[in-house]
Amino acid sequence: MVNIIGKTLSCAEKSEFQKQARQPLDLESGIFPKLTLGPMDIVYCSNRSRASEIFGVLARPPVEMQAAYKMRGPWGALVATESTYWGYAPTTLGGELFCVVGDPLVSDVAVRERLGASRTIGIAGKWKLDAKSVEPEHPAALIRAQAPTTVQVITDAWGAVPLFYGLFGGDLYIATSPDLIALCVPTELDDLSVREFLATTQLSFPNTLFKDIWQIAPASSTTLTPDGIVSSSRYWTPPLPIEGESVPAWAERLRESVTKTFGRIRAELGGKGAATLSAGLDTRYLVAMATRGNLLDVEAITISPIRNQESGWRSAQHICLA
Repeated sequence: MVNIIGKTLSCAEKSEFQKQARQPLDLESGIFPKLTLGPMDIVYCSNRSRASEIFGVLARPPVEMQAAYKMRGPWGALVATESTYWGYAPTTLGGELFCVVGDPLVSDVAVRERLGASRTIGIAGKWKLDAKSVEPEHPAALIRAQAPTTVQVITDAWGAVPLFYGLFGGDLYIATSPDLIALCVPTELDDLSVREFLATTQLSFPNTLFKDIWQIAPASSTTLTPDGIVSSSRYWTPPLPIEGESVPAWAERLRESVTKTFGRIRAELGGKGAATLSAGLDTRYLVAMATRGNLLDVEAITISPIRNQESGWRSAQHICLA
């Protein structure tokens, strides 16, 4: 016996469960699996005619992902696959597509049939009344696609379930991984981002390793069309760790701590050093503090001299001269 989703199934029932879960869902053909699996990745395209093509791309090597859903309508096309993410069954309500990746733990929404469409419908109903009511309280991403080709996305505050988008051939793509979009469109690796990743093991937001594919900001409500981002607003920002002290007091405490650290570096390693300078807030602050009062003579190194706004050499040069 095997226990799945709170129900004890025999081996024969488990086999049927797995068979039905792997059957693609096509709303237009009216074919629905009796049971669905929860883990999934998604690829959305504003062009509804791309559904079968995307389905085929994901099914072939090197990915060979088993699609659990294939849906298309006036709002576009969606293909969802089994993956490490948990999500609720995508569904349509009032001519709109609603998709939930992860578990947003939205209050006042029934949890029965947790992996089925009823949960998604509950979230969709709240979303239609008030978008703020479905802001994720837990790692999740919510997608609402409307005709003609307008998509609203709400991402979680932690960025734990990221979404990415790209604009290709007049079509908007949204996916849980930039790799999935890259499989479906004619793109190539971004040379600058590859260099940045090899040098730092990180990528400057919102860039990815691929040209013209970007990450959607976490903790945000974003509206996209095939022309790009129409609007984006943050619904949450990290609180400052201020309890019983003013912001200037915390700033002075931080300044003293950083100055002492650079003082020890000078004592142990001498008066010269080197640091990366991306023109972002982190490296800018550290280089400024290291050189304050001629504490250290710092050689600032900026990688990637073109395009990337976080690593622009003009910004870095301006900061060094300031």
